[in-house]
Amino acid sequence: MELFRLSLYLALVLQLFLLTSSNIPGSNIYDREESEEHRKLAGRISISENNPALAGTHHIRLNLLLERINVTLDSVVDANLEQLATAFHHGNLCPFKKRVIDKMNYGETVKILIVGGSVTYGAELKDRLKQRWSNSFTEIMNSGWYSGKFDIVNLGVGACNIDVWIYKVKQLQSADLVIVDTSVNDQGFDLQALPYYYETFIQLVDNLPNHPAIFFNQAFRGAKRDMRDIDSHCPTDYIKCCQGEMFCHRWWEMQDFVSIALKKYHIPFVSYRDLVWPDYNHPPDTLNQFWNGMSHPDEKAHALLAKLFAYGMMMQLKESHHYDVNNHCSDSKEKSRYMAKDSKKSQFSSSLCSEYATQMMATDEIGSKSNFHLDNNLQDDKYHRWSFFNDSQLKFGWILQTNKTDITSTCGSDVLTEKTFLPSSPDSFICSKAIDEHTLSIPLDFHASDNPKIQLIFLISYAEEMGDVILWLDDVKTESVTITGKWNQEYSVSHVATISKEEILNVSSYIRGDSYQMKSLSPGKHTLHISVGHFTHTEKFKWKLLGISSC
Repeated sequence: MELFRLSLYLALVLQLFLLTSSNIPGSNIYDREESEEHRKLAGRISISENNPALAGTHHIRLNLLLERINVTLDSVVDANLEQLATAFHHGNLCPFKKRVIDKMNYGETVKILIVGGSVTYGAELKDRLKQRWSNSFTEIMNSGWYSGKFDIVNLGVGACNIDVWIYKVKQLQSADLVIVDTSVNDQGFDLQALPYYYETFIQLVDNLPNHPAIFFNQAFRGAKRDMRDIDSHCPTDYIKCCQGEMFCHRWWEMQDFVSIALKKYHIPFVSYRDLVWPDYNHPPDTLNQFWNGMSHPDEKAHALLAKLFAYGMMMQLKESHHYDVNNHCSDSKEKSRYMAKDSKKSQFSSSLCSEYATQMMATDEIGSKSNFHLDNNLQDDKYHRWSFFNDSQLKFGWILQTNKTDITSTCGSDVLTEKTFLPSSPDSFICSKAIDEHTLSIPLDFHASDNPKIQLIFLISYAEEMGDVILWLDDVKTESVTITGKWNQEYSVSHVATISKEEILNVSSYIRGDSYQMKSLSPGKHTLHISVGHFTHTEKFKWKLLGISSC
């Protein structure tokens, strides 16, 4: 038994040596002429192998991290170190060096914020908080190989796409490292547009005052044996494997489009796709075990995702400690951040708020109700048609629910027509009194600007009862906007609509055209009103507000 343990230890040390070797192809983005200089250890970071005399004085012992990563997870859904290496994509290490390594040199706490959608949130897991990959990743990162601590916070929100995270970037201002796990949600976009979204997101994160390091994951999804799901996404371009389970080609190739932006800015990333399904035309027979859901995998896949993220962290630690921060990563160097100093800004920049005057966001906690400041001149019972609650496992929000019977009873014969109220012409059975009873009023501030903006985050869904709302500012009811909560795709996602004084290109309008004008918008204080609009269902109505910002 002792001989077996010694053999195992020697094998791990050999693997560690091979992984730390500067001869790994593509292991850094720097010039190879300076390889000797790069081998010098920078700062005070130390890698202790197994020397008891050094154990108390060194902050980092990567051999212990390697052992922890190498723990067997499952007889099928697992990967060895050689396989994990194929899924790690190298990038610019300077931001990681400056934000993460510099803290680890002194045993300080490193703050990691994870952004993502329902996979990150842990949707459909039996024990979400325990089984989602971020929990296993946290356990690995705080397993004793580092004398300090990793403070890891999962900010994942169900149905939250990269276009929505663009508007939530300011939540990341405390991060040393931002991990991005939104790839499954890319399924809803025109693939050609994905590089523009991710360019915008990367630029905004890189421009935060803290300039955090960034680390991505790329994955895919499946349809199981649901032909209706295939017909909705890729009726003619899919592959069958694994006892008849189906996968769209576009779900596999989403990574190739996102990678255009990641490679442009040299962002390190890991790829669950490359790990388990590197060749589209040759899916493994066990693919349905590595991803056994549709948009949401099971706890085995989550455990492997955690292992992959931990491996990616280990590789960045191994590689970045070789580079002298003064020679390669100082503020005067082009690679000190992800964006070159002369990088052209994204075409979406003009549609974004550089500084919010008002920002209110719902989260997966009931306490986020306090983030919303409603019109103080109105009593709470004014909003009896609006309720702040969690209508699914995904998130809370202000939800308007009503039905045609109640509205008809309220209105009687006093029906609303196009001439008597809003030019957006909601259903003819809705009267002014019903509009008033269903109105949510939100006070907003606007900065001094030539083009004030309102940005709404709301749920767009295939559910039959999802309808349209009408919005107007102050008492200017002649300049209303109609925003729909329903679409024909077979899934629900968070969506962004931008309302501005002057016409702009909204980030989401690149795909779906949700950009509106209100010429009455002006700097100062205003009240936005949201009320029931068009019914798409014969009887029921629902619309969900997730967040609102102004600038």
